[in-house]
Amino acid sequence: MQRKNIKPRTLALLVALVIALTMIITLYICLCVCKLEPMACITITVLITAGLTYIVVLLAVNVFIYDKIKIIYKMIHNFNVFGKADKPKYFANDVIDEVERDTLTYMEAKEKEISQLKNMEKFRKEFIGNVAHELKTPLTTIQGYILTLLDGGIYDNDINMKYLQRTAANVTRMIGIVSDLDEISKLDYDKHQLLLEKFNLYTLLKDVIEILEEKAKQFGVKIYVELNKEHTYYVLADKENIRKVFINLIDNAIKYNDKKNGEIRISFFEIDDNYLIEVSDNGIGIAEEHLARVFERFFRVDKDRSRKTGGSGLGLAIVKHIIDAHGQTLSVRSEVGKGTTFSFTLKKFKP
Repeated sequence: MQRKNIKPRTLALLVALVIALTMIITLYICLCVCKLEPMACITITVLITAGLTYIVVLLAVNVFIYDKIKIIYKMIHNFNVFGKADKPKYFANDVIDEVERDTLTYMEAKEKEISQLKNMEKFRKEFIGNVAHELKTPLTTIQGYILTLLDGGIYDNDINMKYLQRTAANVTRMIGIVSDLDEISKLDYDKHQLLLEKFNLYTLLKDVIEILEEKAKQFGVKIYVELNKEHTYYVLADKENIRKVFINLIDNAIKYNDKKNGEIRISFFEIDDNYLIEVSDNGIGIAEEHLARVFERFFRVDKDRSRKTGGSGLGLAIVKHIIDAHGQTLSVRSEVGKGTTFSFTLKKFKP
């Protein structure tokens, strides 16, 4: 019978037979051969049986249990199941404890992985639903306008230009959504493909403010920049992506500011090797329960307002992708009725 083919019951039977034979032989020698007193024979038999039992059980455990566990454990590590780069201690005395620890660690990691996969699946379903909804609304509107024009409205001077203009506006909105989807897809796949260069952050900001100045006037919002004019704000970053960050944050602050004297303040601070930039407004603010989700794709605090102002719901998600790709931090704080502040950091340029 080969050692590796011995089953637990067979092993237990062999151990029991060895112990029983040891007791019988010891008692026979003590009583019949040496003719010792019964108590002395019992004592000697107990001591010899206990010692032999210890040796036999220890050998059985090592040969038939530990050795098999070590072989299995070695195979598991060879396949890198536990994700360990170092080699296991195959002949460690606590191999069972080590297997238990690694198994528990592995199970915890898998539970986290499963949880992440479930969250990703949920996010994927929500994302597809949101995309369908965002595109369905303008498409349905466009369809209605075109059908009206085809039914004869094209010849009615009171509605033809109005419907064409509204159709064009909805097409522009769809183009904006698709462009943002394309942008965020590129950031997903090429987030490490940054074109890092030295540039003046304040100069870039002035260009963005000039682009959004007319829109700010339409909403009755004034933009202020607070910085130390004696300081040069040079950073090492992807200039065009940071331009998108400023455009999205300032545009967002404009759209969600419904006060008569709406204000946006952009502030610069130095923190060790980084600059901290804050974009603050005194607008409607965001409720605390929504703050954790503002950077999700298509998440809207006020859906009706967002659609009226033409937002795609992807602006803040794009901002987060860009800042994350730079290895920097992005945060938000807000209070309903008092305003919102978005903060992000960028690495200083050091010659």
